[in-house]
Amino acid sequence: MKRNALVLMIVLTVGLLLSTACGRKDDIDYDRAQNLWEQQIILIDNYIGEVEKSTKPDVTVKAMDIFAQGLEDLIPGLNELFAKYPAFKERIKKESGEKSGMSVSPDTQKKQDAMLKLIAAGLFTESLVKMKEDQLKTIPQLGEAQKRLLAVHGKLKLDDSLKKESGVVEVYTRFVQGQFTGNTNPKVEKFFEKIRRASITSRLKITMRNMYILGLAIESFKAQYSYVPDVVEVDQLRTYGDFVSKFLSRYIKPGQPLPLDDGWGNYFSYKSADRDYWIGSGGSDGKFSGFEQKGVYTDLEKSDVIYSNAKFVYFPQLGEKPIGK
Repeated sequence: MKRNALVLMIVLTVGLLLSTACGRKDDIDYDRAQNLWEQQIILIDNYIGEVEKSTKPDVTVKAMDIFAQGLEDLIPGLNELFAKYPAFKERIKKESGEKSGMSVSPDTQKKQDAMLKLIAAGLFTESLVKMKEDQLKTIPQLGEAQKRLLAVHGKLKLDDSLKKESGVVEVYTRFVQGQFTGNTNPKVEKFFEKIRRASITSRLKITMRNMYILGLAIESFKAQYSYVPDVVEVDQLRTYGDFVSKFLSRYIKPGQPLPLDDGWGNYFSYKSADRDYWIGSGGSDGKFSGFEQKGVYTDLEKSDVIYSNAKFVYFPQLGEKPIGK
């Protein structure tokens, strides 16, 4: 009797262990995913910070090698979670599909969100690793450092199926725009803010550069004809007499896009009156508030920009002297 009870206990214990082991194959350790995500973001933040302040190739090389080593340390854990994710997705399908209209449990959703963030961070890492690959090849030191970085990154098993995972692109975009809040790690928050502001600043610089180039062409046109192009939409400048072939072509390289839009890809607003002209951009939200605005601002979120008669009349303070001032 005792023997039978012992056998039964062993069978139950083994069954429980097997059941637990099988369960782990389709489950995600949330704490581990969250920890790896934060470590990866901090690694990226440190790398960006070092590269930003670097003025010498050997300093940049050192930063790249440190980034490569840090990434190599994280790869085993990342690959393990990436490998488990397909089974976890199947579990989600079962959990939400067995009963029509039922959503997944809060715990499952939390793990799903953690994995989406982890994959999105992986995509951002990939963009950093491959950044300016063609240009870096021309500088031997940097080219060799990037080769080492690429070799390490090649060990990361972030295949295309994960990159195309529903929701990853949305999360990636939210990363870049700094829309995640409530993170307890201030370094992570700092990274989000840095990337978000860098994105807006870069687009504003493109906007102001295109306005300046377009303004140069209009000034040249005015010097010859004593009036400025009279169009309603800035896109009409493409076919406005000899404006492009004779004037705008002086200031752009062959094959370069015409500077008729801002850093967000929206056509400039345009107004003219005899010898006066105004070029406007609606900035990040694409909503232009009119040519009456004047002055300098520091809130980049309210980023309308106006260029008129060879100078900026409404523009952001980007910590440097604006083009054309």
